Amino acid sequence: MPTSHFDSPRRQQGIATILVLIFVGLAVSVAVFSAVNQLRGAQEQSLALHTQTQAQAKNWAGVEIVAQYFRAKAQANQWQALKDAGSLAAGTAINMGVTGLGAEIVSFQEDVDGSGADRVTLDISAITDDATRAEANSAIRVVYQYEPGGGGGGSGGGSDPVMTFNHGLRLGGSIVITTPADRDYEVNVRGELDATYGNSISGVDVINATDFIAIGSGSSFKRLNSNGDILLTGSVTGDEELNARGNICLTGGTGVGKARANGSVYGSGSASFGAIEAIGNSDYTGSNPKCNNYLLNDSGGQPFAVNMAGNNAVVSVKAKGSVRFNSGTVTAGVQAEGDLRDTNWGGSQSGTIGGVVQNNGNNPAVPANINVVPGYSVDITPVEEVVIPTSTFDAYAYRNSANYALYMESGQKRITVRNVSGIPDGNYYMASNTSVSGPKYDRICSNTGCTGASYPFCKGYSDYNSCFAYNSGTQTWSLNGVSLSPGIIWVEGNLAAGNGTYYNTFISTGNITTSGSHKTVAPNFAGFAGGNFNHAGVNITFSGICTNATYPHYPVQLCGDNGSYDPDGSGGLTDFSFMAGSLNGANYQGGDISLGASTLAFGSVLAGDTYNSGGSTTIFGYVTAQGQATINSHQMGGSTRIIVDVLPPTYVPRGSISVYPPGEAVGSPSLSVLWTRYL
Repeated sequence: MPTSHFDSPRRQQGIATILVLIFVGLAVSVAVFSAVNQLRGAQEQSLALHTQTQAQAKNWAGVEIVAQYFRAKAQANQWQALKDAGSLAAGTAINMGVTGLGAEIVSFQEDVDGSGADRVTLDISAITDDATRAEANSAIRVVYQYEPGGGGGGSGGGSDPVMTFNHGLRLGGSIVITTPADRDYEVNVRGELDATYGNSISGVDVINATDFIAIGSGSSFKRLNSNGDILLTGSVTGDEELNARGNICLTGGTGVGKARANGSVYGSGSASFGAIEAIGNSDYTGSNPKCNNYLLNDSGGQPFAVNMAGNNAVVSVKAKGSVRFNSGTVTAGVQAEGDLRDTNWGGSQSGTIGGVVQNNGNNPAVPANINVVPGYSVDITPVEEVVIPTSTFDAYAYRNSANYALYMESGQKRITVRNVSGIPDGNYYMASNTSVSGPKYDRICSNTGCTGASYPFCKGYSDYNSCFAYNSGTQTWSLNGVSLSPGIIWVEGNLAAGNGTYYNTFISTGNITTSGSHKTVAPNFAGFAGGNFNHAGVNITFSGICTNATYPHYPVQLCGDNGSYDPDGSGGLTDFSFMAGSLNGANYQGGDISLGASTLAFGSVLAGDTYNSGGSTTIFGYVTAQGQATINSHQMGGSTRIIVDVLPPTYVPRGSISVYPPGEAVGSPSLSVLWTRYL
């Protein structure tokens, strides 16, 4: 049969149809395989996320298992036995009895802060679905701290300490302390107190020092207690008494009440005294005596126990040694075991002595009003030693107590949030989001791009201004703006706080400085809803900690849902405006607080090392400088006011009110988790 010219195209069309079907089938197969692959990937991601979550959950179970074990040992008074057995040594593995969960001690620090506290650092590792496709690993480093119980802090004389300084204190300028009238308040110095640099100090009731006390003109007080010499010059006045284990020397127009010295008492010019008691044998063992130039020996080669070198007015004298006058008058008599000498006899003395009368020129041999009784004994109680215990401070111990903890990680500003209403606890980034209403910079974000939910933290000079800058070279956070979200702010590194009004407790592992027109209001000072504060020439309306239109997220440990405020919610931390310093291994770092310019601090100040102030500084609260890293003197200058008579009811002093932890806190041994981080 002949072939039709149409047969070949039909065959070609059939082949094309087959090819199309093949290509379509391949496309469908690719789509199916892609879908299956995506489904498998999603399933594997879901499985990986699930198993990783399980591993992390197992990690946290390990943290609690170790904590319960250590806590049980602490509360059973078996902590020392653990140390003695070497069970806390670095490299020691801990078997927790859970498959896939292990722990090893990284380091052990004994007596880290001088109070008997021990610190144990562990790495806890967890693994789930071992040797399967779903295997996941997680590791976490955790630091535990053992506290032996009891408390730190204290004072020298039993009154309330308004300032406590470990090491010397140098005062200059005008220092004004305002305290309630119904009780005495103290300044405690473990070292020398030198206020002769153009200084005037007023308003303080009691000053205690473990070394000498030297005060210049224009100051006033009720009582001075010193383990060294007491030197007063100019127009210093003391209403009550001086107590020195060394010598006492007064010059110029100084006037005091009772003066008691284990050494000698000296007066020149028109200095006046109440009752004098002097043993004549100084107990001062320091290297900087202040009264040696005023000592004068009697005929037996011993210093006069009492030497009134000018025409001094004295109420009475009791001396275990000899007594010298230069026309001085004693209204209530002299009692002395040694000699009596008057270089002029132009004054008037009466009483009893056990030695002899030393005449000058034409003076009578024995004045009629002086009785000489050989072997005469005078009873004088020696001045007791001033003892000023101090506490220690480590900012790292309070990282988990902070509502906001700021730190740097891989060049990113990070912030850990805890106990803040409306913000889940967790680790966040500090970043910007210009699409939101309100403050757009330094927000609390879940990622560096600040996509998704974010929360306001800082209000700059405008919504488009940042508050924080970080200098990696000096490890310093610089703060300038309007305000921050209220609560406890913890900073790893130094803090340089500039302009703004902040309703926070600032805790720094390094140093803290203030400048410009800076105001910090401790949360316990502002309270639930704030209000107007108009005292001591300061008029300000506080925002509330729990009712703040700019920052709707409040610290839940302080603010109750029923409108109540718990000032004890943070254990006393929120009484403070500034706290600084931390332990870095066996070394202390930071701890210097310098308040400058026009700083207003509504809350107490605690410097782990040194405190300095200048300019015009006002503190409504107490000041502590613990000197944990240096032996240098602290300094207060310019115009500094310390005011503690108008503290609000939510500010609740605890124990020794210028230290933290509270000085009267006494309890059984305890174990706490200081901080944790994933490895």
